[in-house]
Amino acid sequence: MFLDYKRQIFLIFICLLIYLIVSFITPFLSKMIIDDGIMNNDYDQVLLLSMSLFLLVILHSIANIVKEKIRIAVSLDVYNRLISRAFEALLNIKISYFNSKNSTEISTELEVDTNNILLVFGENVFFAVTEVLTFFGGIVGLFIIDYRMACIVFLFIPIKYVVVNILGSKRRLSIHEFIEAKNDFAHWIGDTLEGMKEIRASGLEERQKENLDINISPVIKKQKQLEILNVYNSDSEKILYGLLESILYILGVKYIFSGSITIGSLFAFITYSMYVVSPISSILNIHYSLAGVLPSAKRYYGFIDKAKREEEKSGNILLNDFTSINFLNVTFAYDNKKILRDASFSINKGEHIAIVGRNGSGKSTIFNLLQKFYEPDSGKITINNIFYDECEKRSFRNLYSCINQDSYIFDIGILNNIHLYQDQSDSRINNVLKESMVDDFYEEKQINGTGQNGSNLSGGQRQKVLLARLLMRDKEIYLLDEATANLDAYSEEHINKIIETNLRNKTVVIISHKKKFLTAMDKILSLQEDGTVITYNSYAEMEKSEA
Repeated sequence: MFLDYKRQIFLIFICLLIYLIVSFITPFLSKMIIDDGIMNNDYDQVLLLSMSLFLLVILHSIANIVKEKIRIAVSLDVYNRLISRAFEALLNIKISYFNSKNSTEISTELEVDTNNILLVFGENVFFAVTEVLTFFGGIVGLFIIDYRMACIVFLFIPIKYVVVNILGSKRRLSIHEFIEAKNDFAHWIGDTLEGMKEIRASGLEERQKENLDINISPVIKKQKQLEILNVYNSDSEKILYGLLESILYILGVKYIFSGSITIGSLFAFITYSMYVVSPISSILNIHYSLAGVLPSAKRYYGFIDKAKREEEKSGNILLNDFTSINFLNVTFAYDNKKILRDASFSINKGEHIAIVGRNGSGKSTIFNLLQKFYEPDSGKITINNIFYDECEKRSFRNLYSCINQDSYIFDIGILNNIHLYQDQSDSRINNVLKESMVDDFYEEKQINGTGQNGSNLSGGQRQKVLLARLLMRDKEIYLLDEATANLDAYSEEHINKIIETNLRNKTVVIISHKKKFLTAMDKILSLQEDGTVITYNSYAEMEKSEA
């Protein structure tokens, strides 16, 4: 990431160089103010040196402002790139990934990891680089003034190293445990929020309060450990600085009385000693404060690598029309349970086909396979006699218009939910609103919004919005998974009429057990308990066979 910002980092180092020069000169000016000005009663010298000192402060501030503006711009750009890269990975990773993690868990992990990685571009890191530069200037200053006291200062470096190293090791372990605890809590809270209706309906409020304490306690415990370690680190630093300063005053005054150094030299020496000890502290504290970067970086880039390995496959063949889809001995298992076993059937252009079977028999699985969300464990699926893996996935999905069992309604208003940001004429929109019966409640809900996943809509209204979305996309193939659920008899009959009229020349695949739909189908795919699929050419044939 640093290599992408070479120019900006070069400018930052120019600013740091200015900082170094100012830092090196400042103690000498202070020494001269005391020794040449105050001790010699030379007011003009004090005035001149003081103004010079003030100008250095201004120069230092200008360099710092420029440095921070560049650093902040780089940091925010890195944040944008990290989020964008992760979002792109989420857009392309296999859909099964979202079965193992809920949205709260995913967003929490992303927030924690990106914020920790950004610490590499934080103010403390560049401050530590500044401190490294002042360290060498400080060494020069110390030995110029008095080599004896300089040796005392150097004795404190290994002491500080041991203290920070011990605390840093403990902090790295605590951060790793804190991240794990926070992930577990995010998974639990996300799962709980998704099931809020069941919690209230079952009277589990008090039990969930107890579960909250159980799940949040590890997070609080680890957070407390981290905060205490921060206190230990800060106060151990203060104690060491205080001890060093006291020793330097005791020795320095002794040398002043003996005439070895001047008063100004003592104050300048103490300033330079901080230039030496403080950078060591800052450098070691980078090791301490960045202890959380590595676990987050490992998880973030581990996810990016996982997304690349498990990216949805896409071929290069573009599809512009549709003639047929064939399942050839397709086997698919979910959680080691076989759902489909050597399933073979065809869907031809213009056919109206129903899929029937018991709950869990694989009806929605076939829809997921048709849309290439899942891939078969064995067997082949072809479209227009081209293997799925050879088809470009976007052009492939552009042939479909779907109502899935878990179709999502975004909190972006009804109209945007229906046309999904595709340009449509007003007449087209009005016709679809009428055909789907959304016009009955459109005005009210367009103002008040749909809510998250249609929470402001009734079950029937939600189905009508999804129906409108289905009809808005004028495609070759229409997939309807229990599209009439939650609808009254009139609305159900209306949808049946739409299938028979508006979609009569389209390829329609519907999951339904209702006789009024089944009797109008060209074919019925019956999913058996053993995972096989039997094709019937009519409802009467299926009834006769099952009888």
